[in-house]
Amino acid sequence: MENITDIHIFGDSFADPIWEGTCMLHTWPSRLAKHYGLRLTNYALQGTGPEYSLQRLFETPAPPEGSVCIFIISDVDRMNLHGYWSSPTEQVHLTRDTRPFSRQLINHYLVEETYLLRTAQAIAAVNSLSVNYARTLILSISPVPVDIRLDPSVEFVNIGLIDLSHGEYSKIDSQQPYVDHRPNHFSPENHDLILQELINWIEQKTVPEFDLLQAIV
Repeated sequence: MENITDIHIFGDSFADPIWEGTCMLHTWPSRLAKHYGLRLTNYALQGTGPEYSLQRLFETPAPPEGSVCIFIISDVDRMNLHGYWSSPTEQVHLTRDTRPFSRQLINHYLVEETYLLRTAQAIAAVNSLSVNYARTLILSISPVPVDIRLDPSVEFVNIGLIDLSHGEYSKIDSQQPYVDHRPNHFSPENHDLILQELINWIEQKTVPEFDLLQAIV
Protein backbone atom coordinates (compact mmCIF):
# COMPACT_ATOMS: atom_id res chain seq x y z
CA MET A 1 0.00 0.00 0.00
CA GLU A 2 1.35 3.42 -0.93
CA ASN A 3 1.70 6.12 1.71
CA ILE A 4 -1.59 8.03 1.48
CA THR A 5 -1.50 11.37 3.28
CA ASP A 6 -4.76 13.28 2.78
CA ILE A 7 -8.06 12.29 1.14
CA HIS A 8 -10.30 15.02 -0.25
CA ILE A 9 -13.92 14.45 -1.35
CA PHE A 10 -15.96 16.83 -3.53
CA GLY A 11 -19.53 16.43 -4.75
CA ASP A 12 -23.21 16.68 -3.87
CA SER A 13 -25.51 14.61 -1.65
CA PHE A 14 -24.03 11.36 -2.98
CA ALA A 15 -20.90 12.24 -0.98
CA ASP A 16 -22.44 14.41 1.77
CA PRO A 17 -23.15 12.34 4.90
CA ILE A 18 -25.54 14.98 6.29
CA TRP A 19 -29.26 14.51 5.71
CA GLU A 20 -31.84 16.87 7.23
CA GLY A 21 -29.26 18.14 9.68
CA THR A 22 -28.19 14.71 10.89
CA CYS A 23 -25.02 12.81 10.04
CA MET A 24 -25.99 9.45 8.56
CA LEU A 25 -23.43 7.18 10.20
CA HIS A 26 -24.10 4.17 7.94
CA THR A 27 -23.27 6.01 4.70
CA TRP A 28 -19.98 5.44 2.90
CA PRO A 29 -18.77 9.06 3.42
CA SER A 30 -19.26 8.79 7.20
CA ARG A 31 -17.59 5.42 7.42
CA LEU A 32 -14.73 6.44 5.13
CA ALA A 33 -14.15 9.42 7.46
CA LYS A 34 -14.15 7.08 10.46
CA HIS A 35 -11.73 4.74 8.71
CA TYR A 36 -9.17 7.44 7.82
CA GLY A 37 -9.82 9.96 10.58
CA LEU A 38 -8.22 13.40 10.24
CA ARG A 39 -6.60 12.47 6.95
CA LEU A 40 -9.99 12.83 5.23
CA THR A 41 -11.66 16.16 4.40
CA ASN A 42 -15.13 16.12 2.85
CA TYR A 43 -16.12 19.25 0.91
CA ALA A 44 -19.30 17.71 -0.56
CA LEU A 45 -22.57 19.59 -0.07
CA GLN A 46 -26.03 18.35 -0.96
CA GLY A 47 -27.97 20.23 -3.60
CA THR A 48 -24.91 21.72 -5.28
CA GLY A 49 -23.60 21.32 -8.81
CA PRO A 50 -20.12 20.70 -10.21
CA GLU A 51 -19.41 24.45 -10.48
CA TYR A 52 -19.64 24.71 -6.69
CA SER A 53 -17.39 21.67 -6.20
CA LEU A 54 -14.89 22.91 -8.78
CA GLN A 55 -14.74 26.24 -6.97
CA ARG A 56 -13.96 24.41 -3.72
CA LEU A 57 -11.31 22.34 -5.50
CA PHE A 58 -9.83 25.50 -7.04
CA GLU A 59 -9.68 27.24 -3.64
CA THR A 60 -8.31 24.27 -1.70
CA PRO A 61 -4.60 24.66 -0.84
CA ALA A 62 -2.29 22.12 -2.40
CA PRO A 63 -2.47 18.97 -0.26
CA PRO A 64 0.58 17.09 1.03
CA GLU A 65 2.39 14.87 -1.44
CA GLY A 66 0.67 11.51 -1.83
CA SER A 67 -2.88 12.81 -1.34
CA VAL A 68 -5.85 11.52 -3.34
CA CYS A 69 -9.09 13.09 -4.52
CA ILE A 70 -12.60 11.67 -5.02
CA PHE A 71 -14.78 13.98 -7.12
CA ILE A 72 -18.44 13.36 -7.96
CA ILE A 73 -19.82 15.23 -10.98
CA SER A 74 -23.36 16.21 -10.04
CA ASP A 75 -26.09 17.78 -12.19
CA VAL A 76 -24.56 20.55 -14.33
CA ASP A 77 -27.91 22.37 -14.33
CA ARG A 78 -27.21 23.31 -10.71
CA MET A 79 -25.39 26.55 -11.37
CA ASN A 80 -23.24 28.31 -8.78
CA LEU A 81 -24.73 31.77 -9.41
CA HIS A 82 -22.96 34.44 -7.37
CA GLY A 83 -25.33 36.26 -5.01
CA TYR A 84 -28.38 34.49 -6.43
CA TRP A 85 -28.94 31.83 -3.79
CA SER A 86 -29.31 32.31 -0.04
CA SER A 87 -27.50 28.97 0.33
CA PRO A 88 -25.49 26.88 -2.17
CA THR A 89 -27.84 23.97 -1.45
CA GLU A 90 -30.59 25.85 -3.33
CA GLN A 91 -28.81 25.25 -6.64
CA VAL A 92 -30.81 22.05 -7.01
CA HIS A 93 -33.98 24.16 -7.45
CA LEU A 94 -32.77 26.15 -10.47
CA THR A 95 -34.75 24.24 -13.09
CA ARG A 96 -37.93 24.83 -11.07
CA ASP A 97 -37.19 28.44 -10.18
CA THR A 98 -39.75 30.88 -11.60
CA ARG A 99 -37.68 34.07 -11.52
CA PRO A 100 -37.18 35.63 -14.99
CA PHE A 101 -33.41 35.16 -15.01
CA SER A 102 -33.80 31.48 -14.15
CA ARG A 103 -36.32 30.97 -16.95
CA GLN A 104 -33.97 32.66 -19.44
CA LEU A 105 -31.14 30.34 -18.40
CA ILE A 106 -33.39 27.31 -18.77
CA ASN A 107 -34.71 28.39 -22.16
CA HIS A 108 -31.44 29.49 -23.74
CA TYR A 109 -28.56 27.77 -21.95
CA LEU A 110 -29.66 24.87 -19.77
CA VAL A 111 -30.95 22.95 -22.75
CA GLU A 112 -30.56 19.28 -23.61
CA GLU A 113 -28.19 20.09 -26.48
CA THR A 114 -25.57 21.52 -24.13
CA TYR A 115 -25.97 19.16 -21.18
CA LEU A 116 -23.44 16.53 -22.25
CA LEU A 117 -20.93 19.17 -23.34
CA ARG A 118 -21.13 20.93 -19.97
CA THR A 119 -20.73 17.60 -18.17
CA ALA A 120 -17.67 16.78 -20.27
CA GLN A 121 -16.27 20.24 -19.51
CA ALA A 122 -16.69 19.58 -15.79
CA ILE A 123 -14.79 16.28 -16.07
CA ALA A 124 -12.03 17.99 -18.06
CA ALA A 125 -11.80 20.72 -15.42
CA VAL A 126 -11.38 18.17 -12.62
CA ASN A 127 -8.71 16.45 -14.71
CA SER A 128 -6.77 19.73 -14.93
CA LEU A 129 -7.39 21.15 -11.46
CA SER A 130 -6.51 17.94 -9.60
CA VAL A 131 -2.86 18.24 -10.65
CA ASN A 132 -1.72 18.45 -7.01
CA TYR A 133 -3.14 15.01 -6.15
CA ALA A 134 -1.24 11.78 -6.60
CA ARG A 135 -4.42 10.16 -7.86
CA THR A 136 -7.96 11.33 -8.61
CA LEU A 137 -11.15 9.30 -8.96
CA ILE A 138 -14.01 10.92 -10.88
CA LEU A 139 -17.56 9.59 -10.58
CA SER A 140 -20.72 10.98 -12.16
CA ILE A 141 -24.36 10.88 -11.17
CA SER A 142 -25.16 10.10 -14.82
CA PRO A 143 -23.12 8.18 -17.43
CA VAL A 144 -21.40 10.33 -20.04
CA PRO A 145 -21.33 8.88 -23.60
CA VAL A 146 -18.13 10.65 -24.67
CA ASP A 147 -14.43 9.79 -24.64
CA ILE A 148 -12.20 12.16 -22.70
CA ARG A 149 -8.41 12.06 -22.62
CA LEU A 150 -7.34 12.02 -18.98
CA ASP A 151 -4.06 12.27 -17.15
CA PRO A 152 -2.68 8.83 -16.15
CA SER A 153 -3.24 9.77 -12.50
CA VAL A 154 -6.98 10.27 -13.08
CA GLU A 155 -9.60 7.51 -13.25
CA PHE A 156 -13.11 8.22 -14.53
CA VAL A 157 -15.60 5.46 -13.64
CA ASN A 158 -18.29 6.18 -16.21
CA ILE A 159 -21.30 4.68 -14.49
CA GLY A 160 -24.28 6.68 -13.29
CA LEU A 161 -24.76 6.77 -9.53
CA ILE A 162 -28.41 7.71 -10.00
CA ASP A 163 -28.97 4.59 -12.11
CA LEU A 164 -27.32 2.44 -9.44
CA SER A 165 -29.47 4.01 -6.73
CA HIS A 166 -32.64 3.66 -8.79
CA GLY A 167 -31.80 0.04 -9.58
CA GLU A 168 -32.14 -0.94 -5.93
CA TYR A 169 -35.91 -0.92 -6.31
CA SER A 170 -37.59 -3.99 -7.73
CA LYS A 171 -41.10 -2.53 -7.92
CA ILE A 172 -41.38 0.74 -9.81
CA ASP A 173 -44.63 2.64 -10.20
CA SER A 174 -44.81 3.74 -13.83
CA GLN A 175 -46.76 6.81 -12.73
CA GLN A 176 -44.08 7.75 -10.18
CA PRO A 177 -40.85 6.15 -11.41
CA TYR A 178 -38.56 8.21 -9.14
CA VAL A 179 -38.21 6.31 -5.87
CA ASP A 180 -34.98 7.60 -4.31
CA HIS A 181 -35.71 7.57 -0.58
CA ARG A 182 -32.33 9.13 0.37
CA PRO A 183 -30.09 8.72 3.07
CA ASN A 184 -28.02 9.18 1.19
CA HIS A 185 -29.28 7.53 -2.00
CA PHE A 186 -28.29 3.92 -1.21
CA SER A 187 -29.28 1.04 1.05
CA PRO A 188 -26.91 0.11 3.90
CA GLU A 189 -25.85 -2.99 1.94
CA ASN A 190 -24.71 -0.93 -1.03
CA HIS A 191 -23.05 1.68 1.17
CA ASP A 192 -20.98 -1.26 2.47
CA LEU A 193 -19.97 -2.23 -1.06
CA ILE A 194 -19.14 1.34 -2.13
CA LEU A 195 -17.05 1.84 1.00
CA GLN A 196 -14.96 -1.24 0.31
CA GLU A 197 -14.47 -0.33 -3.36
CA LEU A 198 -13.21 3.12 -2.39
CA ILE A 199 -10.88 1.76 0.29
CA ASN A 200 -9.48 -0.66 -2.31
CA TRP A 201 -8.94 2.24 -4.74
CA ILE A 202 -7.24 4.37 -2.08
CA GLU A 203 -5.00 1.65 -0.68
CA GLN A 204 -4.49 -0.77 -3.59
CA LYS A 205 -5.16 1.40 -6.68
CA THR A 206 -7.95 -0.95 -7.71
CA VAL A 207 -10.35 0.80 -10.10
CA PRO A 208 -13.89 0.55 -8.64
CA GLU A 209 -16.46 -1.43 -10.58
CA PHE A 210 -19.45 -0.63 -8.34
CA ASP A 211 -21.13 -3.96 -8.95
CA LEU A 212 -23.89 -3.10 -6.49
CA LEU A 213 -26.89 -5.09 -5.35
CA GLN A 214 -29.96 -4.39 -7.46
CA ALA A 215 -33.69 -5.00 -6.97
CA ILE A 216 -33.27 -5.45 -3.24
CA VAL A 217 -36.02 -3.09 -2.02
